[in-house]
Amino acid sequence: MKGINDEENNEMMIDTGRLRADLVALARECRALKDMLTTTWTRPMADEQRKLARLRWKVTELCVLRAFSRGRLHVRSVEAPKAWHAAIAERVGKDYAEASAGAEASADALADAEASADANALALAEGGAR
Repeated sequence: MKGINDEENNEMMIDTGRLRADLVALARECRALKDMLTTTWTRPMADEQRKLARLRWKVTELCVLRAFSRGRLHVRSVEAPKAWHAAIAERVGKDYAEASAGAEASADALADAEASADANALALAEGGAR
């Protein structure tokens, strides 16, 4: 089956592990808010309703990104689904593309710093033992 990205050959390189983890966290937060909103209200709940709407939109954007990166569409009811998905995926995907490249560089820098600190500690320990 041909995906929507096959024609343009614009593969998206995203941090799928982080994307899935964010989706799970947002889904849990949505569920908790929904549970709160389905109980009897003892105070105004407009803030919680707005927060739930924003969270659901964020989940939709992440699902669009995930679907688009796999060559699929998440929402088909929009006027021009390919263009709409591409625009959202481009905007939201920047967070996950840059983060994955930055995370690898940060991990390498952290490993180098730890190795250097270990070498310094070892040198101090050897020098102090003499």
